[in-house]
Amino acid sequence: MVDRRRRRGLTLVEILFATAILALCLTAAFRAYVLAIDGIKKSEGYSRAVIMGHELLDRLPDIAPGAGQSDKGEFENDPDVTWQATSVPVEWEGTPLPGMVETRVTINWGGAGPKRGNYSFSVYLRRE
Repeated sequence: MVDRRRRRGLTLVEILFATAILALCLTAAFRAYVLAIDGIKKSEGYSRAVIMGHELLDRLPDIAPGAGQSDKGEFENDPDVTWQATSVPVEWEGTPLPGMVETRVTINWGGAGPKRGNYSFSVYLRRE
């Protein structure tokens, strides 16, 4: 008869159970790593678009389209990032304000791929 008190080592079931737990933990850690890298890439694209949006904002009075018109273009230093501006007349309680236009600007990046995104803002300009 085998004395169970003198048993040494682990059984096959214990080893398989420990391996399964380890595999689950490693899978969760890898998934978290992949999500973190994806978040960093999206944040980088968004930050780049915000910086280029501010660059465009400095030039906006010169390039903004007239009321009811739109215009679009690319940035010279990054052709992957494009912009589109649309101007609409500003109204106050149903009455148009003369010379005031709202220019809506959208900055797109990433082309048609899965990493694409956009950043939008509006600016009110007085046109003489």
